[in-house]
Amino acid sequence: MRLPAVLHRLDPGTGRLEVVAELGPRDRAGVTAIHRVVVAGDGQSFAYSYFRRLSDLYVVAGLR
Repeated sequence: MRLPAVLHRLDPGTGRLEVVAELGPRDRAGVTAIHRVVVAGDGQSFAYSYFRRLSDLYVVAGLR
């Protein structure tokens, strides 16, 4: 998956693609997917959801 997710607008008459927005959270750590992008009727606002997978790493020293 590529971050940020790029949202394009297609002009069907010319076939021209225009970048409208780049979507993604500011903190991209652990983000595995962006989906369910919804564009408002005026094309100016966007809503989307994403999955984030985080884990903890523990370091243990001095075990016997």
